[in-house]
Amino acid sequence: MSNGQGVDKLLEAGFIQEISYPKWLASVVLVRKASGKWRMCVDYTDLNKRKFLIVSIDYFTKWVEAEPVAQITEQKMRDFVWKFIICRFGLLHILISDNGHQFDNACFREFCLELGIDHCFTSVAHPQANEKTEVTNRTILQGLKIRLDQSKGQWVEDLYNVLWAYRTTFRVPTGETPFNLTYGMEAVIPLEIELPSPRVECYDADSSATQLRSNLDLIEQTREAA
Repeated sequence: MSNGQGVDKLLEAGFIQEISYPKWLASVVLVRKASGKWRMCVDYTDLNKRKFLIVSIDYFTKWVEAEPVAQITEQKMRDFVWKFIICRFGLLHILISDNGHQFDNACFREFCLELGIDHCFTSVAHPQANEKTEVTNRTILQGLKIRLDQSKGQWVEDLYNVLWAYRTTFRVPTGETPFNLTYGMEAVIPLEIELPSPRVECYDADSSATQLRSNLDLIEQTREAA
């Protein structure tokens, strides 16, 4: 009798039964602890489906937008450009991307054409043309790696903390923060609440409004200097 026949007979007799794992739960893994006891580990597959990261960076201000996604598709790229860039900052003049299929397709080309966006590809022979985005990606990933040791793998939740830190930190190429070059003012960071800075302690609505108008008048000069 083959093994298969033996299993069939046991199934028919009711000594064993077939089981199926739920789709929302991965296989259970048993791990022995240092104490000698066993720990049962499971992975909830419906959670944390987002394992890819879409990143964009503004060439001049170095402002970064990023979105975690489960899959990088043509539609996802269209949605990202629309929601995270156009709806927040207005239409683009030029969009530079790699040669991935999510960009190089009729659907995305039509999207850019309808909105008057000049879509350019980095040369396959010269991938360094997309170096700014690659450097930014490494910075974000490094920030995530540091925080993952504390958050036990919740990278999606920590992504926005990393982005906040990136946007409010002075960048070497410009000598300014991306936040300042984008909005014409520096963001009030949590540290200024814990250790009050002069602009927090001496805040006055009228003088603040005057200063903001002055900053906006000078923003173009600040950007040119950067």
